[in-house]
Amino acid sequence: MTLSNAKYRQNAVDRLKSWLASNPEIPRFRQRANRAAICRQASIARSTANANSEIRSLFVGLDLNVLAAQRAILMDATDQKNTVVKVASSPPHRRSYLTSGNGHSLALKYLLQTGRVVR
Repeated sequence: MTLSNAKYRQNAVDRLKSWLASNPEIPRFRQRANRAAICRQASIARSTANANSEIRSLFVGLDLNVLAAQRAILMDATDQKNTVVKVASSPPHRRSYLTSGNGHSLALKYLLQTGRVVR
C-alpha cells in the first residue's frame, strides 16, 4: 500500500522535526545549513524538501540560527585586540582567517553585517 502525497509530505516533516528535536550538530556549507546532509540524516528525499513549504521554512529558521551563532562567535572574538578568528563553519579548503586590526576592519564589518566573507 502506498502513502498519499499529503501523508508522505507530513511524514517527511515529522522526521525532520524529530531529527531537530534530538539536538544534533547542524552540518554547514557556505555559512548555511547543509540541506543535502540534513536530508540524508533525516531520510528525506531532497526533491521532497524542495517542494514542501513547511520543510523549506524549517531550513530558513536553521539558516538564521547558524548565522546568529557565527555572528556571536565573531562578536566575541572582536572584543579582543589583534586576535585571529577562524570561521569554523567553512570547509577546510575555504577557511577564512580574519584579524581584528585596522587593515581588516572594513572586511570584518561587512562580514558582521551580511554574513558574507570578502574575498
